[in-house]
Amino acid sequence: MDVLNARGEKTGRVAWKSEAHRRGLWHRCFHCWIVAPETPSGGPYLFVQRRAAGKGTWPNKLDVTVGGHLGAGELALDGLREIEEELGLSVSTEELITLGTCRVE
Repeated sequence: MDVLNARGEKTGRVAWKSEAHRRGLWHRCFHCWIVAPETPSGGPYLFVQRRAAGKGTWPNKLDVTVGGHLGAGELALDGLREIEEELGLSVSTEELITLGTCRVE
């Protein structure tokens, strides 16, 4: 994955995900929240997933609907592949509402 500086700019370096996490290197991830404004039961709905029991971080905890790390050279919308990998859904960019980028430490 691309290593970023504190402003979110590419540094020209790449690292494996394990190295980026171990060393605390800035890198990009893709998150997609799937919501339904109205459901048959009447209210809004947020779809989440439970992390696997064997995960090294936050096992068995609820998590974002779809998420993954972006590989070296990938852009945010390249993360759409994660939706198909995790849910089997083919989603176009027109079906998304971009909420922006956030920095998390």
